[in-house]
Amino acid sequence: MGTSGVYGFRLDKNQVVGVERIEGLREVLRYLRALGDDTKTELKATHLAAAEVVVMGAKRIVPYRTGRLARSIRALATNTAGRVRAGSASVPYAGPIHFGWPARKIAPQPFIYDALDPRREDIKRLYEQRIDELIDKYDFATGTTIKRLRATRRTAGTQESRTPDAFLRDSTGKITGAIYGTDVVRF
Repeated sequence: MGTSGVYGFRLDKNQVVGVERIEGLREVLRYLRALGDDTKTELKATHLAAAEVVVMGAKRIVPYRTGRLARSIRALATNTAGRVRAGSASVPYAGPIHFGWPARKIAPQPFIYDALDPRREDIKRLYEQRIDELIDKYDFATGTTIKRLRATRRTAGTQESRTPDAFLRDSTGKITGAIYGTDVVRF
């Protein structure tokens, strides 16, 4: 177990500092944003599932007295990230329990970090599987025309969703627009 820092991160003396990247996540998010409103929330469920993996582990190892701290641990997700939160207005001691409070002689008990550490590979596999599904679904990798994709076309101040006839791509394969009949819409 490591030690908690002032800002909520921890480092063991022998731990190498670095960020593990999930290959393709940033590109898939960029493509999904470019494709339109229908696709912006594609990864939200995956972010929530990843956060739930950590929540289940944290609830098993959280310090227990009344159970209120364990019940306050929850998973949240946005279109771009998953988060694990603990505490509330009625459980204000979640932070001091997790990170410690040296002035009050409260030792850190980083239950969320300790829940995350052994599950990193599971979370990574979850994201890799979902990224592969999205690449296949939207055909990001091959650059072929995507007939089944729904995109948004703005006309006269209204928005309507329909399947484009073809997509425009730049030299790197990035989707830069769509063709709807005789209309060309640039992203």
